[in-house]
Amino acid sequence: MGEQEVFYEPQRGTLYISWGDATNWYSIGPSLALGVTSESHFVQIRLDGLVVPEPEHKNPGFWESLRKRFGFGST
Repeated sequence: MGEQEVFYEPQRGTLYISWGDATNWYSIGPSLALGVTSESHFVQIRLDGLVVPEPEHKNPGFWESLRKRFGFGST
């Protein structure tokens, strides 16, 4: 497995946690899916419908540092 990557798609509200490329997806529930390789190795988690509201911090640098660290959208 590769290095862990975390990616959030704000338009769809989808959070991905990945250790490699998935070729097949298995739906576990209405908002949870697991991705596997062609050799049936578990490599991704996909969580749909996750809305992460932008907090109203007085320090805008805090939210920006979180965006950079976890790859949330762009400013």
